[in-house]
Amino acid sequence: YNNAFVNYQDIELKANYIALDFGKNEVFAKGTYDSSGTATGLPNFKKGNESFDCDSLKYNFKTEKGIIYHIITKQGEGYFHSDKTKREANGIINAEGNKYTTCDLKHPHFYLALNKAIVIPNDKIVTGYAYLVVADVPIKVPAIPFGFFPNSTTRSSGVIIPTYGEEQKRGFYLTRGGWYQVLGDYADLQILGDKYSKGSWALHTSLGYTWRYHFSGRFTFDYSVNKDNEDINAPIRKDYSVRWSHRQDSKANPTRSFSANVDLSSSQYNLYNSRNYNDIPNQARNSNISFSKNWPGTPFSFTASAQARQNSRTKVTDLQIPSASLRMSSIYPFRSKTGSGKYKWYENINLSYSAQMLNKVSAFDSTLLTSKTLDDLKSDFAQSIPLGVNFKIGKLITITPSLSYKGILHTRYDHHRLILDQSGKSFKDTIDYSGRSINYLQAINPNVSVSLSPKIYGMFTSKRKDGYFVAMRHVMSPVIGFSFTPDMRKINPNYYDSLYSRETYPFGTGAVPVISETNPRYLSPKSENKAQVYSPWQDQQYGVPSVNGRQGSVTFALNNNLEMKVRPKNDTTGEPKKMAILQNLNASTSYNIFTDGPHWSDINFSGGTSLFNNGLDLRFNGGLSPYASDKNGSRVDTFYYYKTGKILRFVGTTLTADFSLKSKSGKKDDKTSDEAQTGDNYNDEDAEINNDLEYGPRGSVGSYVDFNIPWSFHTGISLGYTKQRKEPLSATININGDFSMTPKWKIGFNTGYDIIGKSVIVSSISIHRDLHCWTMDFSVIPFGTRASYSFTIRAKAAILHDLKYEKRPNWYDNF
Repeated sequence: YNNAFVNYQDIELKANYIALDFGKNEVFAKGTYDSSGTATGLPNFKKGNESFDCDSLKYNFKTEKGIIYHIITKQGEGYFHSDKTKREANGIINAEGNKYTTCDLKHPHFYLALNKAIVIPNDKIVTGYAYLVVADVPIKVPAIPFGFFPNSTTRSSGVIIPTYGEEQKRGFYLTRGGWYQVLGDYADLQILGDKYSKGSWALHTSLGYTWRYHFSGRFTFDYSVNKDNEDINAPIRKDYSVRWSHRQDSKANPTRSFSANVDLSSSQYNLYNSRNYNDIPNQARNSNISFSKNWPGTPFSFTASAQARQNSRTKVTDLQIPSASLRMSSIYPFRSKTGSGKYKWYENINLSYSAQMLNKVSAFDSTLLTSKTLDDLKSDFAQSIPLGVNFKIGKLITITPSLSYKGILHTRYDHHRLILDQSGKSFKDTIDYSGRSINYLQAINPNVSVSLSPKIYGMFTSKRKDGYFVAMRHVMSPVIGFSFTPDMRKINPNYYDSLYSRETYPFGTGAVPVISETNPRYLSPKSENKAQVYSPWQDQQYGVPSVNGRQGSVTFALNNNLEMKVRPKNDTTGEPKKMAILQNLNASTSYNIFTDGPHWSDINFSGGTSLFNNGLDLRFNGGLSPYASDKNGSRVDTFYYYKTGKILRFVGTTLTADFSLKSKSGKKDDKTSDEAQTGDNYNDEDAEINNDLEYGPRGSVGSYVDFNIPWSFHTGISLGYTKQRKEPLSATININGDFSMTPKWKIGFNTGYDIIGKSVIVSSISIHRDLHCWTMDFSVIPFGTRASYSFTIRAKAAILHDLKYEKRPNWYDNF
C-alpha cells in the first residue's frame, strides 16, 4: 500500500496498491482515489526501454503477458491511448477502444478513434474502422475501413499522398503524389507526379545519398508539360529542371575535395512551374562542379571546375567546360632551412608558377546541344613564372621589383580590317579564324612598383572625468603607389598591328561605290592619318602576354576611420565603450603616365557607419570625374574645368540605409496553460513540411516562426543616381517585419515602393497561429501579377503530414 514498488530483473513497477500472487507469478497494481474521485499513485510500469502509465494492470512475470486498462504509450511521433490492452510476450499489443494522436496532452485536441488495433513496437500500427475526432466532435465522414501507421525508427518505403486542388487554366489537380523507395543504408529515391484535369502533367524525381564521414548529396530531375486550353493558339510548353548538389565531408580526405552545385533548367521553367514567387524574377542560374588536390610537403596544388550560367531573359548560357589550373606557391630559393634572425634582401627573392586552361562558349538554348556550340568553343592555355622580391626603406616605403615570363597558347585569332560603307564612312570588320591555327605567344615583362603608406593619428580627449564623451580618434591611411613596365618591344615578339581610319573616302571625290561582302573597298594605310593599334589575340580569353610600349601609373588613396569612446550610462563598471562614427571613408584615383587618352581615372569614394547599437546601418559610394562627358554620358578627353570652370564632374552615387528594431526576447513564463503543461514551442523542423510551405506566399516571410520575439521591424532605403543611364535616378524602399498579438499569434508583412517608378513592389501579409499540436497559416499577396492567397491548417507531426486542409490558387492563372 502507498508508494509500493516491485523490482524484478529488468522490470520496475510502482503504484499505490500492488498485490503479488507468487503461486501464479502474477502481479496486480492500481491507483487509489480520494473522496473527490481524484486518482493518485497510478501504476507506472518499466521494462527495459519501455515505459507507460495506466489505471490498473495485471502482469505475469513468467509468461510476460499482461492486461492493462486505460494506458497511454508513446509510439514514434504519436501517442496511443487504449481502454483495454493485452500485451503479448513478444511485445505486440492488442487493444480496443483506442485513440491515436500526436497531441501530447492527456485529453488530446484531436485523435483518430480506432475500434481495435494491433501495435507492433518499432514497426507499425494496424487498425480497424477509424474516424477523426476534433475537439471531442466526431467526424465520421469520411472514415477509413482500416488504417496503417508506420511506427519504425528506421526508414521505410511507401506511398506519398498527393495534394489536391484546382486552378483556372489547368483545372483540378493532384500534385506531388508518388512513391518513396529506400535504397539500402545510403540512398533513397522519390518519384512524384502531377496531373491536371485539362491535360497538363509533370514528373519529379529525386535521388538522395549519404555516406557518413565521406559525402552526401541529392540529384533531382523535373519535367513538365503545360497546356493552356483557354488559348487554342498557345503552344504546349515542355520544360525541364536539373539540380545536383554534392558535398564532401571534410574528414573524408584532407588533400582532395570534390563538390557540385548544379542548377540547370529551361528558360521559362520557373514561370510555369514554380510555386515560390521569389523564383519568378530570378533571371540567372549558376552551376559549378569543382575538384581540388594538393600535395602535402610540396608547394603544388591543382584545381579543376566546370561552370554554367544561364540567363532566362536572354536565353543565353555561358559555359566553362572545363577550366583547370596548376599552381606552385612562392618558394624562396636563397633561404637557408636552418637560418635565423632577419632575412637579407636576396633571401626574400621568391619564385612561383601558375598554369591555367580555359574552355569557354556562349550559346542560346536552341543551339546548346548542337555542333555549333562545339564550333564556337574557345580553348586557351596560359602559364606564368614570376620572379620577385620586396624590401623596405625605413618603415613606410616598400619597393617590389619583379620579372615574369608569360606564355599563352591560342587556338583562334581575329583579323581586323577597315572597310567603307555606302556613305563613305569607315567601320571595322572582324574575321574570326577559329581552329585554323595554334599560336603560342610569349614575352618577358619586368616591372617595378613603389608604395608609400604612412599612418596619421589625431586624438582629442575630454577633460571632464565624469562626462559621457571620453575621447575621439581619427586615423588617416594615405597610400601613394607607383608602377612602371619598360618598353620591351625590342626583345619580345611583336603581337600588334595598326589600322588606319578616316571619315572621308580616300580614293578621290567621285561617287562612292556600292560596298558589299563580295565587293568591299578596303582603306589604304597610306592614305590615312590616324592609326588604331590592335592585336589579333586581344579579344581572346588570356589576351596578349606583352604590352605595346611602356606602361606606368601612379595611384593615390586615402582611408579614414573616425571613432570615439563613451561611458555607457547604465554600466556601473565605468569602462569606456568604443563607438564607430565613420568606418572606412575611402577615396582613390590613379594617373596613367603613358596613355594617349585621358590620363586620370575617376575619383571613387565610399564609406559608412552604424548607429544606435547597429540598429541603423548607412552605406554610400560614388564617383567624381575630372573630365567632361558627351551626350551619352561617356567621358571625353577634355577636362571638365575647361568647359564649365568646375574642377570635378559628378558621375553618380548610391546611398543605402537599413534600419532594424526588435523587442527583447519574451519571458519564459509568458505561456498559455497548454504550453506550460507541455513545454513545447512551435519549431517545425520537418524538411518536407518546410519545403511544402515555401510553395505558398508565406514562404516570402519564412517558414520558421519565433514566438520568443514579440515583434521586429526592418526597413531598407536605396537611393541611386548616375548620368550614364536613361533613367538616372533610382529610389526604392522596402519594409518588412512581424509582431505577436499573443504568444500563439504571429503576423508578418513584407512590402516596398519604387519611388521613381511610382509602383508598389510585391507585397505580402502572413498570419500564423500555433494550435499546440496543429498550425494554421494564412498569407496573401493582394495585388499584382502574382496576386494569390494561401490557407493551410495541418498537424505538426511529420507522420501526419498529410492530415491537413489547404487552399491556395496559383498565380499562373493571372497571366
